[in-house]
Formats: sequence, C-alpha cells, structure tokens
Amino acid sequence: MNLWYRRDDPDDSQPGSHALVIGVSHYRYLPDSPEDAPPSGAGETLGLANVTTPAISAWRFANWLTAADGFNQPTAPLASVRLLLSPSSAEIDETPALGGLDENTVATPTRDNVLDALFAWRQDCNRRRGNIAILYVAGHGIQLSKDDSLVLLHDFARARRAILDAAMDIGNIWRAMATPNAAARQYYFVDACRTRPGLFDAYLTTPAGVALDITKEGALDSAPIFYSASPRSLALGLPAEGTLFCQALLDCLKGNGAELDAAGEWVVGTGSLLRHLPATLERLAACHQATQTTVIGGQLRDAVLHRPREAPDVSLGIKVSPQEAAGHAHCTLADFNGETVYDQEPVPTEITLNVKAGLYALQLAVRDGDQPGASVLRPFMARPPSHREEIRL
Repeated sequence: MNLWYRRDDPDDSQPGSHALVIGVSHYRYLPDSPEDAPPSGAGETLGLANVTTPAISAWRFANWLTAADGFNQPTAPLASVRLLLSPSSAEIDETPALGGLDENTVATPTRDNVLDALFAWRQDCNRRRGNIAILYVAGHGIQLSKDDSLVLLHDFARARRAILDAAMDIGNIWRAMATPNAAARQYYFVDACRTRPGLFDAYLTTPAGVALDITKEGALDSAPIFYSASPRSLALGLPAEGTLFCQALLDCLKGNGAELDAAGEWVVGTGSLLRHLPATLERLAACHQATQTTVIGGQLRDAVLHRPREAPDVSLGIKVSPQEAAGHAHCTLADFNGETVYDQEPVPTEITLNVKAGLYALQLAVRDGDQPGASVLRPFMARPPSHREEIRL
C-alpha cells in the first residue's frame, strides 16, 4: 500500500511527523441496520450495523493534516500520512470524493491492511526520537476492561474467525510504541464507542487480532490518548458532519484550543487539549441535546503538537453600562501593535466583534455636552474561542 501523502522532498536527516488515519463506516459483514439479516459469510456481529460518520471524520482529519492552513510543526514537519477508509453510501452521497478514492493510496481498513500500515507507520515513527507519531482511528468500538479500548475493522464479524480477529487493540499499540528508539512525542485519538457487549461475559480471553509485540520500554516525552467517549458510553455524530469528537478536535486544532507558550506564540499541545477538548465536545453535544465526554489517558506530559500559522480568531463581546452612558460614549479598541480595530461614537450597550487573539487596549470616554467626562482605559488578553469585557462608567 502506497502512502496517501508523503512530503515532496523529505529530508530523512531531519525529524518529521507521521500519521496513521483510519475510518471504518461500512463493514463487510454487518447489515445496514440492526433489524436486517447480516450479509453472507457473517459470523457473530454483536448486534452491530453499519454506521455513517467514522470514515468522513477520518477523511476530514487527514485533509486538515495536509491542508495549507492545517497542521504546522516546524520542529517535525508533516512527512507522511497513511489513510485507510471504508465509507458508507450516505457519506459518499454527502462527500463524492469518498467514492472515487485510489485503492493504491487509500486502502480498505481490513485486518491485514491495517496491520501492514501499522507496522510501516511504526517503522517511520521510530527512525528518530525527534519524530512525532499521530494515530487517529474511528469506527465501532468496544471496551472489555477498564484498561483496554478496541476498534473494529472492516472485516470484523467474518465467519470462522475469532470474535476480535479484526479488532485493533489501542492499549497494546500505545504500550508497544514506547520503545527506546520510539518517536518521543505521540498523539492518539480514538473516535469510537466504549461499550461492553454482554456476550463477552461468557469468555475467559478474547485477544484482539491487530496488535504489536511489546518489547523493552523507553521513555517518551508525551503520549496522550484522547478517547471520544467515557467507558460504557456511545460516541455520537451526524451523517453530513462526522462525529462530534472529530468536530470538537478540529475546532481545537484550528485555534479554539490554542494557548500562549512561554515565547508568546499560540500553540496546541497536550496541555491545551486537556483543558479545551473536553469542554468543546460537551458544548457541542449539548447543542444536540446529548451528552458526551472525552476521557484522556496515556502519558500526559505537556508537549506541542501544532502551531497555528496565525493568531486564532476570537469572538469578543463588550458590554457598556449604564445604557444612558453608552449613548454618549466614544469607544476605541486597538491591538498592541497600535492598529485600531474599532472606533465608534456613540456605541451600543453590546458590542460584538471578531478579532484575532492577543493583547488589546480598550478605551471608553463619555462626553458631557462638549466637555469630556468619565474615561476608562483597560488592557486585556483576548483568548480563543471567546472573550467578554464589561465596562461600567
């Protein structure tokens, strides 16, 4: 299987970021709905059916990685993306590009194809310590214990196979990637449900078929695992928009999860995703009258994943009170480069602006006839995604 993306002129002497992105919506041996009979050749299906959001979510994440305004990591530029997808017909209808994928560069995420991609990805990641490893996988998921997380692949439920023969063991992969020569920074995004089917109560052991040998462990700088759902819960999504987790993740990566580092630059990393991704997902789920919570595990030492190429956007609200004063006030807002972004007299009691994140100086002056009256000068930091200032004169 060829790569979906490789840097045009990779410099093998320099660190790079290597991504493995997998999205499984259409399953060869699952019906389109739980009420339908499974296709020919199916074995134990666990009562599951095809879904309509994982593949488009993986597609969008991969496209963000390679976009001109997407992933940016100067210390380890994007070097490769391996992409495996099995989209549903509903996803192809919404995004026709998913129906014309080149099988030479975007393979179907079967057990064997994922194993091939996984070993090749690990080999690339482990060429030098300065590399960054990124794994994003979306599909049906199950959880058999508090320590595991399994994602089911395209040929899951094939007859005359062990139940989890085509399941990807995320916990095993995370542990196996911690070797002395491993990429020191690793990021795992697991976009799947974490339910436990009752059928597994009858089994003593149920090993997953897609796993890596675990060898001598090495120290990593950072290796967080971001699970899209809490244990025993579902991961939600919308057919035309992808999973809620992917929407929230991309929202954070595009700027709403950025924070200032010690050098005064906006960055997205382990720490900022810890603080912003759960809240972003919970807000998004609430908009759909649902509940979904991100759970974070792994090694949580802070490290930078992505540096937005420009300051993130901020929704800025300014409230002026009392209302009578606003009608006689002159308001100016300038960034700390001295550029004026708002200058108006009189002003409404509620001012809403879209600005770039950063330091600002807000000045509000009230006139008493032709004479100057009360005046307020307030500096503040506008942080994404939104900031609010209230001025009382």
